[in-house]
This record gives sequence, structure tokens and C-alpha cells, in this order.
Amino acid sequence: MRQQFGRPLSQFGMVQRHLALAAANLYALESMTYLVAGLLTAQPKRDLRIESAAVKVFATETTLSLLNDCATLAGALGFTDQLPLERYLRDSWVLGSFMGVNDLLRLYIAASSLSIAGREMCEFVDKLRRPYQNKLYILRETFLKDVRLAMMRRRWRTPAVGATPMPVTERGVRASLLVRDHLHHNLRPLGDRLSRVVVHTHELARQALILNANNVNEDQFSLRLFSDLAIGLFAITAVLSRASRAKSIGIRYHNNELELAELFTVDMLDRLETMVANYKTKDNLCKRIASVILKENGYASASPLTRVW
Repeated sequence: MRQQFGRPLSQFGMVQRHLALAAANLYALESMTYLVAGLLTAQPKRDLRIESAAVKVFATETTLSLLNDCATLAGALGFTDQLPLERYLRDSWVLGSFMGVNDLLRLYIAASSLSIAGREMCEFVDKLRRPYQNKLYILRETFLKDVRLAMMRRRWRTPAVGATPMPVTERGVRASLLVRDHLHHNLRPLGDRLSRVVVHTHELARQALILNANNVNEDQFSLRLFSDLAIGLFAITAVLSRASRAKSIGIRYHNNELELAELFTVDMLDRLETMVANYKTKDNLCKRIASVILKENGYASASPLTRVW
């Protein structure tokens, strides 16, 4: 075991953080992979191209991040022949371009998802694109949306997730649309946060379809946002469902799985909530900076030593 300052590296907090986040991300990667594989096994004819693309993007980027952390912990040995990390890192870079570049897969995930959402929201979008003929409908929908979001912000109500009510099952039971009702009670607060992000994503999709219904596929800033949200939400769903099952049936290491799930979910939800809150500001900044770079045909910034006197 490597030592520094006369102590094993495992005793340092930064190293422990690397190990914990690596384990949490690996747990998420396993959960997503087994979930999609299980769905394909149970329903071979089911169209899971979007989910498979999400797994590929998450897997390649997570693998690269994990291997980079491993190389950091290994120090100089990470780039010698004594350890295989150098070869693993090289191969992980190749995986990002194999079976489709990740950026193209992101566009596919977002465009395909919006096309499905557009079919369900077509009546709503059509009425909002003709506001003078549907004033009362728009006022009612706007009021309901504001009330729903205000209640979510004040934690008065946990939003239901689902475009339409669930049908009654063969046993005469209607399944709940609340995520928390399908999770172990230790994970229910995270389920509530997940539900809120899902509802915000739904509202953003509505806005995108209203503003750019005819050429939504051309707005790649929004497409990247939706793809990152979709991948993150899918990963959280897979992690929470796996950890909830492990705890409920008493699988070995179930308490550790709960902590892995909580760490990954909190970290991912923080990122997704930041995306939702700041996407307009970042997108506008990126557009303006890119236009200056293209206009100047390069990096447009004066030297820090430039003087005007």
C-alpha cells in the first residue's frame, strides 16, 4: 500500500472521497446495465434504444473518470508498465467514439425523447401556439403550473410522476404515481427530490416544444440539457430501485448499498438541479463567446500584461 508522510494513503480524507465516489458511480453503472439487460431479456421486442444509448454514454464517461482517479491514486506508477492503467485509459478514450460519438448519442436521446413527449403534449402545445383562440385554457394551465411549482418549492406536496393515470391492474389495484410509494422508507426523501426534478424537466420540455415546435432538433443547447437530464434521471431511477430492493429483501451488504445509492443520488441530483436552474444563463454565454471566437477566428482575449498607458 502506498504511503505518504509516513501514513497509508487510505487514511487521508481526499483518498477516501475518491474511493467512495468511485464505488457510488460503479454502483450506478452496474444498476443501469443490469436494468436494461433485464428489460431486454424479459421483453426482447421492446424498443430500448434510448435507454441503451443512455447506458453507453454514462458508461464510457464514468469509466474514463474512474480510471483517471485510479491513475491519480497510483501516482507515477499509473503510467508505467507495472500497472495496466495506461492501457485501460487509452482504451476508455476509444470507447467514447465506439458505436457512435457520445455527443451524437446525446442528440439522439434528446430528439427521440422529445418526439415521444411531443405526441403526448400535442394538444397542449397546439393551443398555446394559438393564444388568442385559447385564452381561458392558457390562463388555467398557467395558474395550475404556478400553483404546482410553488407547492413543490415549499415542500407542501410531492408531485406525481406520469403523463396519464395508471390503469387498474388485474388485481383491481391502481398503482401509485408517487415515486416515494415504491421505495424503501429510508430512500423516500430522495424519491421526492427525484420527482421534483422530473416535473421541472417536464416543464422545460413543454417550453421547448412551444417555442421551437417546428425546429426543436436544431436547438442543440437544449438537446444537450435534455439528454443530460434524461441520463441522470435514468441513472437515479436504476440506483434507487436496486438499493430499495436490496434493503427490502435483506441482501448481503444492503446497508452499504443504501449508502452508495444515497451518495450517488445526492451528487447527481445536485448537478441536475443546478442544470435546471442555470441552463439559460450558461447557454446564452456559450452562444456569445462562441460567436466572438468564430468572428476573430481564434481565442479572443488580450494578454494579462497588456497596458493602455
